Amino acid sequence: MAELAGLPYIKLRFDAAGKRLDPPGPIAPPGVTDLIVISHGWHQDADDAEGMYATILGHLQDAARESRLIEGRKLGVAGVYWPSDKFKPDLTLEKAPNIPPGAGAGTALSGGGQDIGPAELRELAAAVARLLGLPEEEFGDLAIQARHGAGNADALIATIRSRLPEPEAVDELTRDEHERLLRRDLPGRVLFEDVKSGGPSGGGTSLPGAQDVGDVAASQAPAVNILGGPFAVVAKLLNQAAYFELKRRAGTVGEALGDLIDADGLPGVQRLHLAGHSFGARLVTAATSRMQTARPHSLTLIQGAFSHNGLGVRIPKGRDTIDGTFRNVVAEKKAGRVVITHTWNDHAVGLAYALASRASNTVASGLMRVTDRFGGAKDLHGGIGANGALRLEDGEWKDWTYDGAAVPGLEAGLVHNLKCDFIAGHTEIAVPGVGRLLLAAMV
Repeated sequence: MAELAGLPYIKLRFDAAGKRLDPPGPIAPPGVTDLIVISHGWHQDADDAEGMYATILGHLQDAARESRLIEGRKLGVAGVYWPSDKFKPDLTLEKAPNIPPGAGAGTALSGGGQDIGPAELRELAAAVARLLGLPEEEFGDLAIQARHGAGNADALIATIRSRLPEPEAVDELTRDEHERLLRRDLPGRVLFEDVKSGGPSGGGTSLPGAQDVGDVAASQAPAVNILGGPFAVVAKLLNQAAYFELKRRAGTVGEALGDLIDADGLPGVQRLHLAGHSFGARLVTAATSRMQTARPHSLTLIQGAFSHNGLGVRIPKGRDTIDGTFRNVVAEKKAGRVVITHTWNDHAVGLAYALASRASNTVASGLMRVTDRFGGAKDLHGGIGANGALRLEDGEWKDWTYDGAAVPGLEAGLVHNLKCDFIAGHTEIAVPGVGRLLLAAMV
């Protein structure tokens, strides 16, 4: 039997369509009382993911030995591996100049003409081509030409849409988040101009940027410079397509995982624990939502890259409201407890996710920061890893701050939104505090 961090270990590998790539066999190692199913997110290949799993599980075991909270249990691990590809979450944020010390929301930075280079755009295009199953060189040429807008942008977006599902096949919340990208009747040149100009040219409301903050942001809210040249505009469009595909794919693989767990039955396993990072949080939430017979003892979402409304109710939609995609996880109590980490230290969810979940951008260039209405609690496109789970019913949730220093006591039957500022960034989660939190969820 293989081991990971000293625990018996089984790999669960899936393709983009949710097909298990391993030979048929059990999900849980024999003789375990507690099975931990853990999933990675974007920007990780199999080696990266396995290293992350090993480090977090090592921290969990250290906390278990120190606290003696789960003595007598035998832990086993099923590591999920799925094709999330390995690319930057938002090149136009990562390549931007650093913010000067002390810059605030009202600080304007010059640099509207600053851009990424054609080689960097080709690198991003190649990664997105691999994600969507398109020829890399041909797609790279389309991306380079799309910087001119007009018919070139039409061709790029038409090629992307050829690999995306019809809108009717997408869950309602995700469809709303990416409505303009999915609309076959909206030319690519319109999306290009949306991003370039900072607002939907086909109607709609531009969002607040550095010069129009609106609601008061938290003092810890990040301020980030973004790039606005023509190559950067195309990069933002590619990121929107990639984010959509990763959301869709995580849901598909998650549903397949849920079916697999139900079919296996987990003989001998007394407690099932699901944990996921980034889009992997969406994956394990989709699995929990899908399960009909199995019921996780705990569901832990570490800096999740999906909507902060995903578990909620009465989300505004025009003159009507809808429920979150995974509302049944809470309404039907499909997990013993749900544990969610969130922090605005996570620019990838707080800013990049909020940008990529809309077909119109905030500002084409200049300084941008999280506010209530952009990336924050009042933004319908905000991420759960930035704000926790929102729009829950009274009595379903508990909000508090966790510093990572000790194993917290968690209540069964609740959604715990934990503000975890000890997590310094989206991928900086393989730290002792996260191991302690996983242990707390298992108790």
